[in-house]
Amino acid sequence: MQLWLGLRPISKFRFAIAVCAFMSAALLYSAADIAEVEEVFLTPEAALRLVFNQNETVRAGTVTLNAAQSERVEQKLGWKLTEKSWIIYRGELQGKIQGYALISEEVGKFKPITFIVKVSASGAVERVEVLVYRESRGNEVSRSRFTRQFKDKTIHSPLRINRDIINITGATMS
Repeated sequence: MQLWLGLRPISKFRFAIAVCAFMSAALLYSAADIAEVEEVFLTPEAALRLVFNQNETVRAGTVTLNAAQSERVEQKLGWKLTEKSWIIYRGELQGKIQGYALISEEVGKFKPITFIVKVSASGAVERVEVLVYRESRGNEVSRSRFTRQFKDKTIHSPLRINRDIINITGATMS
């Protein structure tokens, strides 16, 4: 039996091979989106040196939220927290707190993005840096053109896409 594709007849065997080739190409293309890609921009130690002044003493402490605190934070964020405990870094200069930093991970489209956020003692974002980016597209989120948009944002600042924060094409989830 022959099948007609366009004007030329094609056997079932050739048709099956063509379908397999097409499916393989489609799978390879979609696998490229979730391929093992990892760009390391900073180590945690380098990131801490970058966000804190050289004269500051940096101390680490663990903060764990209780159920009521978690619920309040989740209501403010609009999503469930994946963690309830974090290591918070505190920068001090001559015994006075200069700011805080958090190294965390959030899932981009498929893989986690490791980043650091430093806030002032008053709670305004001073700096955001991407440490490790693991997606095949959208690594522009690591560039200062994107990360500096968060400077001076506070817990009260709106963070709406295309209003307050301009997203990266191809990295909408990031």
